[in-house]
Amino acid sequence: MNKKNFEWHIIKNIAELNKISTQWASLIESTTGTPFFSHPDWILNWYNIYWQENWQLYVIVGFHNKKLTVILPSYLQHSTSWPNISTLYPLGQGEPENEEVSSEYCDLIVNSEDLEQVITELAPLILNIKIDQIIWRSVLIDSAINELLTRLFNSPNVITNYQYYIEQPKWSIDLLSKNTRSRYKRACNQFTKLGAKFQWVNPNEYDLYVQNMIEYHQGRWTEKGKLGAFSHKNFQLFHQKLMKLDNGKLVAMSAIIIKNNPIAINYYLASNNTLYFYQCGWDELNYARLSPGLILHLWSITNSQHSIYDFMMGELTDSYKAKYGCDKKSMTNIIIPINKVKLILNKLIKKSNILRT
Repeated sequence: MNKKNFEWHIIKNIAELNKISTQWASLIESTTGTPFFSHPDWILNWYNIYWQENWQLYVIVGFHNKKLTVILPSYLQHSTSWPNISTLYPLGQGEPENEEVSSEYCDLIVNSEDLEQVITELAPLILNIKIDQIIWRSVLIDSAINELLTRLFNSPNVITNYQYYIEQPKWSIDLLSKNTRSRYKRACNQFTKLGAKFQWVNPNEYDLYVQNMIEYHQGRWTEKGKLGAFSHKNFQLFHQKLMKLDNGKLVAMSAIIIKNNPIAINYYLASNNTLYFYQCGWDELNYARLSPGLILHLWSITNSQHSIYDFMMGELTDSYKAKYGCDKKSMTNIIIPINKVKLILNKLIKKSNILRT
């Protein structure tokens, strides 16, 4: 491998980051398997909704022959209370838990043939950052960021979850269990009798359909006495803006329609060859017995123009996603303590505050 002469920079303001967004998107297009959650459309939308004054951009970029070749989209989150913990997060994570958009697979973006050299040259840039910990959640074990941080900090690769996904050209209904195939056939017959129509939603109708989905989704969680994903205005605003980007091409929706009324809706993120299943909602009051969630997934997998149908992160065992005949990849949460004394002190203070209240 010929060694490249990388020119390294650290971006600390949003204007400079915006200037390279086109090159950033082009780099993602040229790298194999880079997920949508590292794309500038997702990241910059997240920044515009969630950014706080006590956070500091720290995006490391590498240029070769004046062309963006490496980008690590990250930032420093400084807590405002003593002992003022500083954490390195990927851009797209670290927002308040009740508002989080669940960015997964956040990664170091680099072509695989450059990874060894990049790890060597990035090492001092990362080790010199004044931080107390690194938190990088929901990453693939075989990701570039996991390779980088594992080597730098000798962190363990603990499998916490699986990515569940389907390679659509290799998949068929026959891969499902006998019981699932039976449920599918029975429900299809019942939907046919009801005159149900399955369709991909036109982008012009996204606003209408997403409101239906939110009502179904929130209703389900309210019944359980819990807040649903769409309970916070920032979460809703994030997706409202995302649906408007690139003429609606960054998202997709599939639906089951009965008598001109959507009774089940799946909401996806769409990127390159991958359709990421993100959220859903269905009419549980009238149609739960027909398994609309199961049927809509199977219809969407069969009729998708994307070669990968990604259910994203799921539990190691007893995940409903496993019943769709998915392949799996191991995932982990990277939590690296650097200033251990300070972190222990912070933990004790939080515990003490909880006990006082």
